[in-house]
Amino acid sequence: MTNLLISIMFVSFAIFLLYCTKDIISPPMILSFAWALPFIWLVAGEGIGKGGYDIGIIGFYFFFGVVVFCLGYFLQNKRIYRATEKFEITDSRIMTPFFKLFIILEFVITIIWLFKVYQFVMGHFQYNFWFTYKWNVSMGNFSDGTVIEYLRTAARVFSCITFIQFLTHNHHKKDTKWFVLQLCITLILNLLGQGRGGIFSFIIPMGIIFVMMRRKSNFQTIKIGCRVLLLLIIIFVVYANMKTPYESARNTPIMTTLENYLCGAVVAFEKWVSIQNKEYGYGIYTFRFLLAIIQALGFNVKVVPMAEEYVTNINGNIGNVYTFYKWYANDFGLIYAMLWQFIVGMIHGFITRKTYRIRSEKWLLIYALSFYPLVMQFFMDEYITMLSSWIQVFFWIWLILNTKLFYRANLREESIPGGKLYV
Repeated sequence: MTNLLISIMFVSFAIFLLYCTKDIISPPMILSFAWALPFIWLVAGEGIGKGGYDIGIIGFYFFFGVVVFCLGYFLQNKRIYRATEKFEITDSRIMTPFFKLFIILEFVITIIWLFKVYQFVMGHFQYNFWFTYKWNVSMGNFSDGTVIEYLRTAARVFSCITFIQFLTHNHHKKDTKWFVLQLCITLILNLLGQGRGGIFSFIIPMGIIFVMMRRKSNFQTIKIGCRVLLLLIIIFVVYANMKTPYESARNTPIMTTLENYLCGAVVAFEKWVSIQNKEYGYGIYTFRFLLAIIQALGFNVKVVPMAEEYVTNINGNIGNVYTFYKWYANDFGLIYAMLWQFIVGMIHGFITRKTYRIRSEKWLLIYALSFYPLVMQFFMDEYITMLSSWIQVFFWIWLILNTKLFYRANLREESIPGGKLYV
């Protein structure tokens, strides 16, 4: 009964937000929908008698978190934008020869790395290609190297920016071939090395970019969103089957796999909250990135591992994700975690306001990339835990769009009667 009540609250609040924002892909709407999914699934599971789980009072905490996010969001962004308002880029750019050379260099490095991976996997083959690679990386038997690790993050940014150019120039042949090549590079680098998270980190932003620049109505946005959601579900299921060598696990029904990913983190967090006399970290989680830097400088400080402990969550499923909140609650408790939700809401509100006010490629790119951690909130935190990657992302955005290395301006003014013509 609790799950049903919370589901109704989420859906009702989403309808209210749609009335307020007039935009089905506004961050508050997306967050409400993302958090509604686990509870709707739990209700459906109870309805068909498939060992449901009563989430209890912590479900209201999750709902209140969305409300707190919205308070922070609307504190920074009070304007309402029409859902049919296409995002027109105010600046136009042309790819420089250096950027083309850089993409070619990416391709060469990726092929060399892929050949290196292939040779190693064939010499240590177990069960399947992907499992062999991931297992040996986790055990320290194989390393991609620093160049590949940084190139993965850069490639995601490059894919999004070349996609914007591809849409801006109406699928111009020259832009198309460079976008396709960059997308292939990004897929290869992230398909193997980063798994689902790496793929989602640029598929979701590219979906947002497409909707922003091509949408005509909320209904059209829903159709696009359903296709993106289906793609994400397929990726979830495929990786779930590839990551385990055990036949019984590989034959796990698809619905059980989806149940684990959609509801496992919510249930795991509820079980963690119920633990008595928990030990808090008092800052070692929130400031992990800074502590890691201090440790690298030679100081003896504690740096917690990124991976959480595996626990049994729902219907005997195993997982090590606990939603957005646990990483922060580990430090100072539930109220502190809720404070971070308010801060995150303000950040998204600020980004939205800047994006629609300035209407530049830079802010559209930042806006689209910010949807990845937003969508993943019901699963895990991708804000502070990904701080190193976000620093790299902003570095590449600055380097690409604030210098003339990768793009040069394609904006020329000609005086005409009554105004200016931009060509």
